[in-house]
Amino acid sequence: MGNVILYVGARTGRDGLHGATMASRGFAGATEGARPAVQVGDPFAGKRLIEATLAVVEAGLVAGMQDLGAAGLASALFEMANRSGTGITVDLARVPLRQRGLSPTEILLSESQERMVIAADPAAVPRIAEHFQRWDLCCVPIGEVTPGVSVAVRFGGARVLELPASFVGEDAPRLDRPRRAPPAPPPSRRSLPAIPLDDPAGTLLAFLATPQLAARNVIYEQFDHGVQLRAIDGGGSPAPLLRLPETGERIAVVLHVPPLLPTISPRTLGRMAVLGAALRLACRGARPLGLTDGLNFGSPEDPHVMWRFAEVVSGIAEACERFEIPVTGGNVSFYNETRGVAIPPTPVVGMIGGVRGEAPACVFREPGEILLLIGRPQPGYCWAYQTFRGMEHPSSPDPPLDLGQERRRLAAILSLSRHLRSLRLVTAGGLARAIVAAALDAPEPIGVRVDPPPGLERATFLFSEWPPTLLATTTQGAYHEVAALLRSAGIPCHPIGRVGGDRISIGGAIDLPIDRVERVWRGALERILQERKD
Repeated sequence: MGNVILYVGARTGRDGLHGATMASRGFAGATEGARPAVQVGDPFAGKRLIEATLAVVEAGLVAGMQDLGAAGLASALFEMANRSGTGITVDLARVPLRQRGLSPTEILLSESQERMVIAADPAAVPRIAEHFQRWDLCCVPIGEVTPGVSVAVRFGGARVLELPASFVGEDAPRLDRPRRAPPAPPPSRRSLPAIPLDDPAGTLLAFLATPQLAARNVIYEQFDHGVQLRAIDGGGSPAPLLRLPETGERIAVVLHVPPLLPTISPRTLGRMAVLGAALRLACRGARPLGLTDGLNFGSPEDPHVMWRFAEVVSGIAEACERFEIPVTGGNVSFYNETRGVAIPPTPVVGMIGGVRGEAPACVFREPGEILLLIGRPQPGYCWAYQTFRGMEHPSSPDPPLDLGQERRRLAAILSLSRHLRSLRLVTAGGLARAIVAAALDAPEPIGVRVDPPPGLERATFLFSEWPPTLLATTTQGAYHEVAALLRSAGIPCHPIGRVGGDRISIGGAIDLPIDRVERVWRGALERILQERKD
């Protein structure tokens, strides 16, 4: 009791009013009237707020803290009071404003960005204010923690509301929308389609020039990814490493989106999202520490969409429980539709992991490295390539996914990472795209000679995306130990070539100078964006 409630950060404006409710409905016709509901972010102010907040937390000056997100002060005050089992009284007339004339309701519900509320001992307030003033941010006492369990809001001398904290904190109405599984598509009676691969070299170049597979350098080179000197890797890494200067520890950070195909069940899609992120971390020798997600769907008023949403969440939960990965938070975006047609279920998983010991690179390092294919690709899962060729994806059973087996494989990959020079998860575009990226994203682009293992159809070897496979390199001296470790874990491993030279050569069917491949792959996205602008 008696702690001061401090408003810190940027000033409050009208932007973001009813942002949460706007995001919970569809648009019909003109959307001009929704402009005030869209928050206007200020990344520089956000960075200053982060620094000031970390400083006061590390100094032990904070008793409680809450960011102002959806529903702004209204949500934050009730949540703080409900969690602490106390009351809170605030005066909205003290809230710093960006513009005149805001009503008490607008101040209470504004979702302006870069703001927080802090509960602190009165004796700590001057020191907290010093930190925020140093970063040119507001720090204003707007209320106090009180006996009881109610939140009282005033505006000057006028009472705005007084309600039990639990009214919003835990007793708010819960909406359980109807869920219904869509009709199952009839099973395909066709055998797996033959995957055409005429002119392998020309086909590979055209495939690499598609928006999904082209290099992303045109995006990340617009920014200085070395700011603050935390980044260990250059831009474009599928699992970049960061060094935390405060502790010297290293973490790997990944974002992963599984293949978005209607033939994959939503529950399996959720599992694949978590597995893919965990495998990307394992490729850097990192053990998962936590996960956040962004779940993107159509209208929740459609029972089929709600069923898919619930299934994806269940799949994510099952994988997190099996892999023992805590979920720290997440975000859901509904009503993603155009003219009544919803986007496919799109789960995005972000994950961080702690790195201990040597971290394999994501790119080839030097000539002479032995190229390994860990796992064995299977026919029928050349998803990106089949889309590129305009082929249908026949209805078929879900891709096989045994979470127990994948947990054992994750442990095996982590145990052998110290023996590997590089390690990369094969994702969209299959092994062909992984080889090109590992060769061309190296500090100095380097060639590779690849000899496919016997018994694999060429298209399957180059383009299959399932089950998950890994592209690795190791030294001659470490090869036999790596192979033995993988065999003991029941994981297939095939030596498929060596790094070196100035050409990308695959099985005699593809033999291209690396500078030609690089021009196509690196320049494709910029050309596509320029064509669309024109």
